[in-house]
Amino acid sequence: MTGFVPCRDLSTRNLIYLSSEQALADLAYFIEAMTVKYDIPDGTKWIAFGGSYSGALAAWLRAKYPHLIHGAVSASAPLLAKADFRGMPFEVKCKFRIVVSSLCILDVPLK
Repeated sequence: MTGFVPCRDLSTRNLIYLSSEQALADLAYFIEAMTVKYDIPDGTKWIAFGGSYSGALAAWLRAKYPHLIHGAVSASAPLLAKADFRGMPFEVKCKFRIVVSSLCILDVPLK
């Protein structure tokens, strides 16, 4: 069994679909599809949970789709994200080493 692959490859052309906006739309679609598929009763309350990036998604999901999400628990989330966020450079540096690779750190300037 393989995971869902939304495009043929991970080229730059296809990475435009890798965004928080698309993630929110995907989550809204998931909720609507599961409600129909499993005949979930009207009025059932959905709660979004997350920490860090997924915490931001949980909060943004509640804000963007209040008709679908009754509440959100958002822990340690950068809700007011910035393109050049310098608030926690050490934490970001460590996460790049863990998530991407030890070589990637050479390409990411942290001031």
